[in-house]
Amino acid sequence: MDLIKEPRPEISFWESREYEACRLCGGTGFQLLARNGQTKARKCRCISQERIKTLHLKSGIPTIYWKESLEKFQPQSLRGICLLDFLKDFLYQQDLQTVQLWIALSDKSERTIVCAFANDLIQVHGYSCLWINCPTLGQSATGVRLEKKRLGPSPGSLEDFVFIENYQPGLLRSKHQQWLEETLWERIGSDKSILLMGSQPSHRNRRLFSDRELTATVLKNFKVIEPGKNQPRGHRSRWLF
Repeated sequence: MDLIKEPRPEISFWESREYEACRLCGGTGFQLLARNGQTKARKCRCISQERIKTLHLKSGIPTIYWKESLEKFQPQSLRGICLLDFLKDFLYQQDLQTVQLWIALSDKSERTIVCAFANDLIQVHGYSCLWINCPTLGQSATGVRLEKKRLGPSPGSLEDFVFIENYQPGLLRSKHQQWLEETLWERIGSDKSILLMGSQPSHRNRRLFSDRELTATVLKNFKVIEPGKNQPRGHRSRWLF
């Protein structure tokens, strides 16, 4: 006796589009926000599967970290827990504020936490990110464009968040150093988010950048985060002291 297989229901075009659409706006492109008794429409930073993939590809975040998330991460040190709590407090605000931080990292696990934070910015909020590793800047897509002198708008001036890791004075070639400093000035002037990661800067170091005014601005305005020592306890912190 032959078994009769029930036909599988076919997914319509619009059902497939709905599945692929952004879960924040449903593919409409706008979010409705209620504030002070009024409902307003705001353009959505869509997080459809297609757009997240595009943001990842353009971000420069190493592919091995694309599935990392602050929610999944389990730090094994007090420093890691403090850094995780600090970034979670920022991530889950209703409206993300501009941040200009210098994060003093001590090991690879703390770097992974920051990578997870960048991933969550893309996947939770739909923000664009650019990850720049200074030692490999010359071999990156940005570095190649600099070598060919096809500058145009600086890539680092367009993204919502820029992460710069392993920065050290004297590490970069002159043209890459100039590009990085111009990018920092552009973002500082337009009040955009920057996260520098590396050894904690010292106010006695007046040669942090070739531009002395930039050095003074960064030392004055950037908040230094040294996990476990000087960051405020947020409402997500699991520590009572």
